[in-house]
Parts: sequence; C-alpha cells; structure tokens
Amino acid sequence: VIIKDLSRLSRDYVEAGILIDRLFVQMNVRFISLHERIDSYNDPESVSSMVVPITNVMNDQYCYQTSKKIRQVFDYKKRNGEFIGSYAPYGYIKDPNDKHALLVDSEAAEVVKQIFAMFLNGMAVRAIVNHLNDHGVMCPSLYKQSQGLKYSCPNGRAKPMWSTITVTNMLKNPVYIGDMAQGRNRVKSYKIHKIEAVPEEDWIVVQNTHEPLVDEETFELAQKR
Repeated sequence: VIIKDLSRLSRDYVEAGILIDRLFVQMNVRFISLHERIDSYNDPESVSSMVVPITNVMNDQYCYQTSKKIRQVFDYKKRNGEFIGSYAPYGYIKDPNDKHALLVDSEAAEVVKQIFAMFLNGMAVRAIVNHLNDHGVMCPSLYKQSQGLKYSCPNGRAKPMWSTITVTNMLKNPVYIGDMAQGRNRVKSYKIHKIEAVPEEDWIVVQNTHEPLVDEETFELAQKR
C-alpha cells in the first residue's frame, strides 16, 4: 500500500492505527507513506515512530474542526430562517432565485391540504394512506422524481407508496403553517453518520418565513388529534 501521506490512508486516528499496527502486519502488507518517509519493509522502525500516531491525531483533529465549522455555518443559516435541505419539503419547491427560500408547489400543495382536511374530518392515518394509494396519488419521493429531481427512494422500493410514517410526519411538520423548522435530525458525530431524531424543544424554528399551506388553527387541531 503506497500513499502520498498518512491523511490519504485515513483521517480517523483509531482506524489508521488498526490498519498500520495490526491489519498490515497480520497480512504481510508492505506499507509506504512518501511524505513521512515510512516504509515497513526497508525501514520497519519508521512505522513505530512517534510521528505516525501524532500525525494521525492531527489529521483527525483537522476533520473535527472542519466538521465543526460547517455545522456552525448551517446553524447560522437555520437561525436566519434559510432553508438548507437538499430537497424542499413536499408541497414546496426551492425558489429558483434563492435556493434557501421556499415557494408553493401548487400541485403537491393541494395534496397536503387534502391530507389535513381528511384527518380533521375523522379519517385515520391508515385510511388516508389507503385513499392516496388507491387513487394513484404519487408519494413525495416518486413525485420528486417525476419533477426531474435526482431523488433516491429511502427504502429502495421500485415503486414507492404512501406510508403512515410519511403522512404522520407531514401532519406534525410546522413547515405547512409557514414556519421553518430545521435541525429535526442530526448525525451522532463527524465519524459516525448515523441519523438520530432531535427532541422537538431543540428544533430551530423561525416563524413566517414562507407562504403557509394550512392555517394555524387547522394545524393545532391536527396536533391535538
């Protein structure tokens, strides 16, 4: 294995240590890093030099600081009511003149209004899901694809359909009363990209940032239900 420098192998110092000190040794892999002048075959002592772990820790810290700065920029935009998602919420599109602003998507917006109306008229979420699927209404992921967006379906199904989770999340989303609610999910750390839900009291909510699809009274009644 030949690399330009140790950062090309890994910026995770734990992972780099496991590769260099264990895996490469066990599998008789010759390891060469040009910048640090490491060669496990011609100079075995070079691999055990203090330069290796110190450099790996520095590379790891560079990743951490970069991740921290990016999160700070995103948080600043969220608190200013700027939309930072890759795709607009169902019922909206990104403003062509400002990718951080939302405009109403008239076709999808009618479906959103219909969902709230059906729910407040006493229909259960499962009944709403069945109604939408039975009438051939495209679910959000399929609708995004139909609009030419390069959106991959989360569950990997060939033909995605409406689900109770999708409808329930829509009924709870304050974006439909004109409020920008972001920071609802987060990754565990810059090393572990597993998504976890954020408690509602920790969401970043900015009111009246875009045109609502339902009024506040309708939304509050839906929350109580």
